[in-house]
Amino acid sequence: MVKKKIVITAIVVVLVAAGVFYRMNTGNIMQVETYEVKRGNVSKYVEETGTVKSDNKREVTTTVSGKIKKLNVQVGDVVKRGDIMAEMDFETIDLEIKSLKAQLEGLRAEYKETLKPADEEQIAKAKVNIDSAKLGLEEAKRKLENNKKLYDEGVISYEAYKASIDAVVIKENSLEIAQKELELLQKGISQNVKNKYKYQIEQMAYQIDILKKEKMITL
Repeated sequence: MVKKKIVITAIVVVLVAAGVFYRMNTGNIMQVETYEVKRGNVSKYVEETGTVKSDNKREVTTTVSGKIKKLNVQVGDVVKRGDIMAEMDFETIDLEIKSLKAQLEGLRAEYKETLKPADEEQIAKAKVNIDSAKLGLEEAKRKLENNKKLYDEGVISYEAYKASIDAVVIKENSLEIAQKELELLQKGISQNVKNKYKYQIEQMAYQIDILKKEKMITL
């Protein structure tokens, strides 16, 4: 009788354990997708994202800054050397070109004026200036001679004597300037001065041309 109870108890324990095991595993059932096997082609591919870059890439820049007024090309357009890609609003450059043109005209007028031969009236006036400078120099020398005697006798100070010396130097410089002015009038403008004017005119015209070209962006 005791043996029979032990067997029944063991069966109950096994059934309980089986029930617990079943309960624990029924909550973790893996869900899978199933497909029907059919005949067909098998293909393999890889899908990725990235950026396509060209081996022939070139940055287009301009030597001046400004606001783009018109863009003549779009992304993907085919361009070639010399194509105008963009036009910029160069208000400042336009004003600079206008100013340079005015200066250029003034310089040309000045150069043209220097090429004119001096008239007799200008030459006569230059001679009068020389005569006046000579008289002033002679008077300054006479005063210097008198002041030297007075200074040696102690009548006047050294400062007064020194002032008469400086006056002679000033009159000598004035005479030299007057003589050079007359010489220039009689000989006309030198070749060096002519070349200087020509160089300045050419450089100014070149600057205007450069500013005009900078208003366009090309390849």
